[in-house]
Amino acid sequence: AHALLQMAAFTANGEWRDIAEQMLTAVQGIAVRYPTSFSKWLSAMLYTLTPVQEVALLGDPDSARTGALVAAVWSEFRPFTLLAQDNYPPAQNSPPLLFNRQLLSGEPTAYVCRNFVCKLPVKTPQDLLDQLNEINA
Repeated sequence: AHALLQMAAFTANGEWRDIAEQMLTAVQGIAVRYPTSFSKWLSAMLYTLTPVQEVALLGDPDSARTGALVAAVWSEFRPFTLLAQDNYPPAQNSPPLLFNRQLLSGEPTAYVCRNFVCKLPVKTPQDLLDQLNEINA
């Protein structure tokens, strides 16, 4: 269920989220009674209740600047953040979250989004951290 929820967030495929929610509904009663036996299921349930931040990151994967942006995303525990990353322009089989995004000044660029609605693009780790850490991110 958790993987379906993540794929739904990467692709905006509501059908996958619906399937995951049906699965979670089916085990909800027993999972609540036996939480230590259903920790993955309960984690997936929490994932449906918490707003997820999506990060679309475009840039040469071998670039130090791209690496610094990736490091910023994972600099602290962010269980409700998804990262989609590819070179620019993204490959056809990349997650749809990466499409129709541009580089800023030809440099690696990150977009912090929720439900595919993104804030202004950023190209520095500090600007990315600022967006990730906003209360209403």
